Amino acid sequence: MKRTQLQLEDPVYDALRRRAYEARTSIAGVVREALKAYLPVRPQTAGARKSRRPSFIGCCRTVQGSLKPVSERHDEALARAFKH
Repeated sequence: MKRTQLQLEDPVYDALRRRAYEARTSIAGVVREALKAYLPVRPQTAGARKSRRPSFIGCCRTVQGSLKPVSERHDEALARAFKH
């Protein structure tokens, strides 16, 4: 299992939280079930090769400048990058 992070608009988060409460499960559990229902997921075979992370991921530092922290303002950073 992999860990990920999502950014949701407040109304979506509130609905998700309500659904988890009503189902007596975690928010992560509701998200997993929704994604399983939405995405066509093929079971991995015993000999299936796991995809490798490209070697360049995590190899560099960024100059965050006025968009610090980029982890929270990534949409603005991308918009700015595509403008140039």
